[in-house]
Amino acid sequence: MVSNGGISEREGDCVTVLEKRKMKMENTGAIVTKHAKNRIRRRVGIPKRAISRHAEMALGHGKTYSEVKGSIGEYAKRLYSRYGTANNIRVYQGNIYLFRENVLITVVNIPKSILHQKRRKRDEL
Repeated sequence: MVSNGGISEREGDCVTVLEKRKMKMENTGAIVTKHAKNRIRRRVGIPKRAISRHAEMALGHGKTYSEVKGSIGEYAKRLYSRYGTANNIRVYQGNIYLFRENVLITVVNIPKSILHQKRRKRDEL
């Protein structure tokens, strides 16, 4: 085993995609509050054992509210102004995740009326 800048490589082997994902997730290190755990279980519907992994995916792969356009972006901006402690908002898999730095505060579903508006616009194009 040879170590190159924190990335372990076996002789003749490249770093696998799974190893890269693990390294990226380790860097995000999302912390989930008790309130957020309850909200994820109720609103997203995932089991307890997957909560921290899901929060890390939302933090690492979710779009920021400035990257999201249209009615979803406007809704995320309204949530940003309502929740003053949240300074990192991510849109991921039909939900909005409100973080304070890397601490997940709560999860809010995007209203179906807003999601339907997006689908109608996409169908018209």
